[in-house]
Amino acid sequence: MAYLVDSRILHPGDAYPKIPNFEDIQVLLLPISGPWMRIADAVDYAKYVSPDLVVPIHDGDLNEGGVGLTDQVLSELLGTIHYQRLGGPRKVELA
Repeated sequence: MAYLVDSRILHPGDAYPKIPNFEDIQVLLLPISGPWMRIADAVDYAKYVSPDLVVPIHDGDLNEGGVGLTDQVLSELLGTIHYQRLGGPRKVELA
């Protein structure tokens, strides 16, 4: 299930659905990590949607190093699409 808010913000859920008439999407909440995906798929989907801004989501399985590396790689591979993590860096603590 995907959510499209005001035709400008897309939350694709846990997948990369093909959305008809998505030309006005400004913000894409992009799943970036999980046992079901490859980072190349995330990049391809972001380029397909071509939003102004990509915000990473679904990264709870990444440790601090993984978050930093993934952010760096995605920022470079997305080219002109702006990539921004909300709330700045996060601290990961294992119980």
